[in-house]
Amino acid sequence: MLSLAHIHPPCPLCDLQRIYSPSGTVYASDSLLFKDAFFGRDALEVAEDLLEAYPQIAHSVILSLARLQGVTVNKQSEEEPGKIHHEYRSLYVDGQKISEASQSILHFLSQQWGGTDTEVLYYGTIDATPLYACLIADYCHAYKNDLLEHFRHRDS
Repeated sequence: MLSLAHIHPPCPLCDLQRIYSPSGTVYASDSLLFKDAFFGRDALEVAEDLLEAYPQIAHSVILSLARLQGVTVNKQSEEEPGKIHHEYRSLYVDGQKISEASQSILHFLSQQWGGTDTEVLYYGTIDATPLYACLIADYCHAYKNDLLEHFRHRDS
């Protein structure tokens, strides 16, 4: 006879808590390779999917992405003005230093994409920017918020 005592039902809110940071960033995964990576498209998809139930997630994702939005042209990182990033990694997440494994990934990707010892920001995506515009429109339509007043370029 099959015992189900060790199986726990799915807990979507528990899963969300593992990838949603207090700073408002939605991380791609809790897995070793992606734990400390902020992927633009993944965060946008989560925010869009949860917009009706958790608008504060969309609000914080929109502002988090705005802080990393491209401001210059850089062929190595594929940055362009206004472009939303593909992947962002930092040595610190919410004030805590990332794991040794995540540090190794950060250093490897920094060499590939032109980052530093403390962060890497890569823009090689074609769909994050239009998805970003759609999320902003959906958010503003649903919540009539003055969200756009918060926007500034990274270079001020």
